[in-house]
Amino acid sequence: MARKLYIDGKYDKAFSFEYDNIKEYITHYKRDTIPLKILNQNLYEKLLQIDIKALSESIYFLISCYEKTNKKVNILDLFDKLKDEIDSEIWKQKIIFYNIFVKAFVFHDDSGAVDDLEKIDNILDIQDVDLLSIYLNLMSGNLPFSEIVEIKEIIVNNTECSTIKLQYQTSLGLDYFLIGDPQKAIIEIEDGLSKFNWKNNQQEDYYTDYILGGSNYFLGFLKKNPDLFISARDHYLKSLSSDKYNVDGKAHLLNLIGDCYYGENNLINAKNYYLKSIELKKSNKVIISLINILKFFGNGTDIKKWDLEIDKENLNESEKYDYLFVRAEIAIEEDDYSSVESIYKEFEQLELKEPYFKELRDKTVKKLMEYCINKNSSTKSETSTFLSKIGKCIILQPSLGGFGFDLKKYFEIKD
Repeated sequence: MARKLYIDGKYDKAFSFEYDNIKEYITHYKRDTIPLKILNQNLYEKLLQIDIKALSESIYFLISCYEKTNKKVNILDLFDKLKDEIDSEIWKQKIIFYNIFVKAFVFHDDSGAVDDLEKIDNILDIQDVDLLSIYLNLMSGNLPFSEIVEIKEIIVNNTECSTIKLQYQTSLGLDYFLIGDPQKAIIEIEDGLSKFNWKNNQQEDYYTDYILGGSNYFLGFLKKNPDLFISARDHYLKSLSSDKYNVDGKAHLLNLIGDCYYGENNLINAKNYYLKSIELKKSNKVIISLINILKFFGNGTDIKKWDLEIDKENLNESEKYDYLFVRAEIAIEEDDYSSVESIYKEFEQLELKEPYFKELRDKTVKKLMEYCINKNSSTKSETSTFLSKIGKCIILQPSLGGFGFDLKKYFEIKD
């Protein structure tokens, strides 16, 4: 009944009806499940897991309803009442997760969500996959690399969902790649893909295809295998056919499809998909990727036109890096010594966290310095070839936003 009310647009009634359903379910839990704690502990544990799963699904739907109501009721107070209704540490972790989720993604109160996360005594003792995922999403910028890896490993070992397991194994692969161990990255992702099972999925197909696309894409990047880029593209196209994506999500997927075509060396289709992405949502990252493609067509006018579209004051760390590579290669091709010298100084000052990118920066600085010192045709050719190879590696670096907890950024929450 609650879902029918939701579909009919009666969100306040759907919210009230679903909350009543939750209270009724808890009544049944107290009547039917709790007595088994003494009579049959094993059966009690199994039923408890079923109860928590069912209640968690209801609470997620409750939040979906709440998002569309006038929010007269404080949903966090309701969560507080529900917290002690079930005697289970996992249930308490679930309630903490939903509190944080609502603060971050419904109330847009990231600081309040982070405050709650910081109250957790030891995150490595947490077993709830959702809570660990949102912890990574909101706290990873302040966490040591070793702890990030350990949390992802806990998620991989505790989730029953094939999609989530593959998502975080791919994310672990990216981490290993960034610390300079591409072989370990390949092993991790291949293991995730080989163990993936549609029957044990527990996620909607559009999201699973999104994750499979990312896993195949990154593995294709690591193994330089065009067939994997084709497989990734097919999954992204299937995912894009869903009605679940908002404008940001569609633009993001179009960009990823463009990246797949670039990995296949199909530059015309790559360019077209980058343009489609920009048409939906202008993005520094996609414009930089487009400029990187345009240089192969030798169209200096288009490059300058699109260069003006980049919001240079608001480039993030990754975009600054990509942009410098593209600018350096174009400057050398045009034999623009003053620009190369300026870019060389910018590279020297660029602060990077990951060992992989630090090493590439140092190699690039050395090549640019050699060009500035020697400035002859052979040095120009050698440096340009080097930047072309390295730059392709950088531009192809997977955009793994979807491997964190970006559902609210890219997807519409729908029943």
